[in-house]
Amino acid sequence: MEPASSASSARPGRRSARPRPGAAGSVAPLGAANPLVRAARQLHRTEARRERGEFLAEGVRLVADALALGARPRRVFVEPERLERSGPGRELLARLDPATTVAVGAAAMQALADTRTPQGVAAVFSLELTAEAVGRVVLVLDGLQDPGNVGTAIRSAVASGLVETVVVRGGADPFGPKAVRAAAAALFALRIVRPADAELPSLLRGRELWIAEARAGRRYDAVDWGRPSGLVIGSEAHGASAELRSLATGSVGVPLRGPVESLNAGVAASIILFEAARQLNTTA
Repeated sequence: MEPASSASSARPGRRSARPRPGAAGSVAPLGAANPLVRAARQLHRTEARRERGEFLAEGVRLVADALALGARPRRVFVEPERLERSGPGRELLARLDPATTVAVGAAAMQALADTRTPQGVAAVFSLELTAEAVGRVVLVLDGLQDPGNVGTAIRSAVASGLVETVVVRGGADPFGPKAVRAAAAALFALRIVRPADAELPSLLRGRELWIAEARAGRRYDAVDWGRPSGLVIGSEAHGASAELRSLATGSVGVPLRGPVESLNAGVAASIILFEAARQLNTTA
């Protein structure tokens, strides 16, 4: 989805490479009521993200890492005075494209941010989905409700060096503010698929599909992850859905030695994915 023409033509200043409030020839920073700021703030809502095909990412490290991975923001809102206070902030300012960079004031940055203490940068990125699941092991998030778990699982998927595709069926939006922060820049390093239930059989065909469960009959390290596989992490409260259970090869679990009933969903995904990576690294 292309951004509105009025948005794409907005510039932080006339000719200066970077907007600086109070500098000679610079344009005053935008306030919280500015239409550009208000439009970006709407991306905190799931409906707006899906309708416009965009999402918001905030923070110096996250935006810098996204740029390093080749992501190109549609627009970057910066609070220059705040960014200038740190080395990483100054480095990020130097890397930003003036054509897509907009200077805002402190109140506007607070409105854009989902955190109490903004770092001085919030970027609008294209929300890109794919229709194909590729890679040896696919991670399937089946109705996870906690955006922190969603982001943690995605981050671990990338960190394992194994997962190229994450399938998201219902639950928290991986492009929501809390999930984006928990995933760090991992969202920019893999594919996200959001299929309809009717598309699941063809999407996952040819893979052994293993559901992670606390009381599974098979240990997670007893599976041959060298085969084309899918790991399903079900809802925190209800587990895997009937739709994915009907496609599953079986269930796997991480043995628990202490007096706890189960592991956090993001932790379970991390442990199993790194075991799969260990197996493949050993046999490569």
